[in-house]
Amino acid sequence: MKTIVKLFIVCIMLLLSGCDYEQLLFREIYFQVVSNHSQRPQIVVQVISQKGTGESFILSNEIGIGFMPLRIGKYCYKAYDINGQALQLDSEQPSCFSVRKNQLDVQDMIGVVFTDVIEGDPISIGFAHIVALKAKVSIGETESKHPSVIVRVISQPDNRESFVLSSGAGTGKGIGMVPFRPGNYCFDVYDRNAQALKLDSEHPSCFTIHKNETIEVKTVIQYM
Repeated sequence: MKTIVKLFIVCIMLLLSGCDYEQLLFREIYFQVVSNHSQRPQIVVQVISQKGTGESFILSNEIGIGFMPLRIGKYCYKAYDINGQALQLDSEQPSCFSVRKNQLDVQDMIGVVFTDVIEGDPISIGFAHIVALKAKVSIGETESKHPSVIVRVISQPDNRESFVLSSGAGTGKGIGMVPFRPGNYCFDVYDRNAQALKLDSEHPSCFTIHKNETIEVKTVIQYM
């Protein structure tokens, strides 16, 4: 009975803080981009929440793989070349999927298969290399690499959220380079278990990105 009461109190506190337990659940989804039976690098994959609450982008790495943390929910995806030109998806492959909290797979893989380029105006995108750093603790020190983190990015002023995986200590090549629509963004960070982390107040937690530009975004994490 005491356990039930404690759980009830925790749920009430979470609701009062503006979030719920379900919202803290993530799964890391791997996307494999393929065309003509070959894995394709530098392909932009756009993942859209069916709730309409946000969109996330990834850029496939040198072996055609992209990594994205996602909330539990339902999503659909589209694909573009690195210049934002739309790609025709294989009609025999589903372009929607669900992320479930009870899946037992260590890694969930989604296949993105495209066949051709679609004529028309490209979408506008820029790129941000998002890196996780550990804040310096004394004068004279420099920031050091922090293990990769989940970064929640909120567009301003419409508050559409996206989730990306930063680069960091021990991560492979291609992690952390993320496409974004041009605009203004702010972010907070979580560890790979979705536990919130504290950002260092001396470093900005917002950034602006323009069409066709590539910037570096530092997520500097504070530890007492």
